[in-house]
Amino acid sequence: ISDFFKVQKREASCTRRGLRNLSNTCYLNSCLQALASSKSCVAYSHAVQAKLQVYRGLKDSSRVADAVAEALACVLDPTQTSSVAPWSLNAALSKESRHLGSRQADAHEALLAVFACLQTAGESCLFPSQVSP
Repeated sequence: ISDFFKVQKREASCTRRGLRNLSNTCYLNSCLQALASSKSCVAYSHAVQAKLQVYRGLKDSSRVADAVAEALACVLDPTQTSSVAPWSLNAALSKESRHLGSRQADAHEALLAVFACLQTAGESCLFPSQVSP
């Protein structure tokens, strides 16, 4: 049994990095950890980020989508050992969503804001012909 826990601890420490609390951002950190555990969410956010390189000049939601992909890449980077400080995501969400930022919020609010931004940015750059002007 002790070997099982050693393997589990080693695998856990190699796959995810911790997130630094940036003054009332524990709610955001829990959302990032949840998103990082979903392979399809990570793949979608990276696909949106890759397309955003082509379609610059979008709304604030594109900055949030870009920051989400960047933060997820940092959290999942097995070569890094230091914690992640998602400053750019926190700043982008503060601009996009008036109720987030440095004030206390909950994970549900943050997750809804992140999903809304990912959806808007994804629709704009993955399916540009289907988005109304």
